[in-house]
Amino acid sequence: MIAYLYDGTYSGLLCALAKAFAREEAPEAICRSEDFIPDLLTTPISVTTREEKARKAAAVIRGRISPGALEKIFLAYLSDRPEAGLAIYQYLHLGFRLGKGVDAHLSLDPVRNIDRLIHKVHLESHRMKGFLRFRKVRDFYYGPMEPDHDILTLITSHFKERLPREAFII
Repeated sequence: MIAYLYDGTYSGLLCALAKAFAREEAPEAICRSEDFIPDLLTTPISVTTREEKARKAAAVIRGRISPGALEKIFLAYLSDRPEAGLAIYQYLHLGFRLGKGVDAHLSLDPVRNIDRLIHKVHLESHRMKGFLRFRKVRDFYYGPMEPDHDILTLITSHFKERLPREAFII
């Protein structure tokens, strides 16, 4: 059994996925290096993040499946769940076989699992946009939050539009 370990970045994930597909060996896990728990049966393979390789992997996904699939992968990555890497691999594996119609196969586990992760990310993002409250601290506004998912990327633009002339920290 093989586990691909990456540095936790989105580019690192794309590089790990590219390596897994290049080796044509289904992994047991694709996870951040710090999340990996060694055992006797799993062989860890550390993947070096290279931006050029990540761009190529993104272009292949965009071309062979769809731009929407690449967006889904990014949103699933933002879920920050330990199972996300393997779920993304399985979704892509199916996507490379089915092409751009992969998302129409909602009855298949890889599509359902990705959609479930994305739904949780969107739900939390929507909730934070509505319920995050700011308080004045000296010359700026501070909005404390403890999200379950890495949603800061998704909500920042909302608050930039809502507070255009204010300095704020989330």
